[in-house]
Amino acid sequence: MTQRFRRTGAALGAAALLATVGLQHVTTTVALASTNWIMNDNLTGGRLGVIRNRNAPPARYDALLPNNQYTDRNLRWNTAGGWYTGPGYCTRQWRLDSPDGTLYRQWPNLGPGRHLIGTTTSYQVSMYRATDSNCADDS
Repeated sequence: MTQRFRRTGAALGAAALLATVGLQHVTTTVALASTNWIMNDNLTGGRLGVIRNRNAPPARYDALLPNNQYTDRNLRWNTAGGWYTGPGYCTRQWRLDSPDGTLYRQWPNLGPGRHLIGTTTSYQVSMYRATDSNCADDS
């Protein structure tokens, strides 16, 4: 009888543990809502190098984001750290950090390198082939 009770108690304990883990998973999923994103609005149709964690050791980028894709929806990142522009290319940026959802053009255009962003600022980035070293552009 004692042995039977121990098995039942162990089974109930395991069920309680699974229920707790299930609740924690739901809580974690809600807590990981996206705080920002990067959208590749690429005029060249190419993929944009995106950085997941701005505080990570400086690799060029963590993933290549296809044209018309978002880091939060398509890569399932809850935050984006920035983007990488390769040699011979520049980017135009539209920034979103207002509660009304308005994107506004950010100047100047940026040249090759890593471009880090804040954790609550989202960007629509358009990469184009550089015509000069200053990324001068009248768009």
